[in-house]
Amino acid sequence: MRIRSLAGLLVALTWVGAVQAAKLPPLVHLTSTDKIEYVFDLDGVSAVYAAIPPHERGQPPVFPPQAGQPKTAVWGVVNQPVVIDETAKAFLDEFKITGQFLQFTGAASPEFPLYIKTRYISVILPASYFRAQYDPKVKTLIYAGASDPWQVFEDPATVEGMVNNARSQPDSP
Repeated sequence: MRIRSLAGLLVALTWVGAVQAAKLPPLVHLTSTDKIEYVFDLDGVSAVYAAIPPHERGQPPVFPPQAGQPKTAVWGVVNQPVVIDETAKAFLDEFKITGQFLQFTGAASPEFPLYIKTRYISVILPASYFRAQYDPKVKTLIYAGASDPWQVFEDPATVEGMVNNARSQPDSP
């Protein structure tokens, strides 16, 4: 009887140790420009970029026009981007996740960086395969957690080199 109790205790302690070793980080809070507070898993964020309001790109506004800097869109919180007031860099720095992202020049707002989480980059394609669909300055399509590819100005070899270099780092997420 005593051996069973000890074996059960050993199994229980092993299970508790495994759970503690696999402990997930706490959820974080993010407030959108429309004052919705999201409580979410930060690991899900796949991309962060400056969201130029559509009216400034000659399209009908989707969210109220704002003067000054564009708002920042965070992908991966929910199934659509969450728009926030802080810059993309400030968001990444606040949560200390900048090192998990690569910086690109995105076609949507080339004057502001597009940050894509390295581990979410799954496919890199030359935009030339689909030239009729994209701006001629777009050289690469990056698939990374979103349904549509990110359009970037960097060439495919440069993107691949950046991704492989980041993934080869010892502390690569």
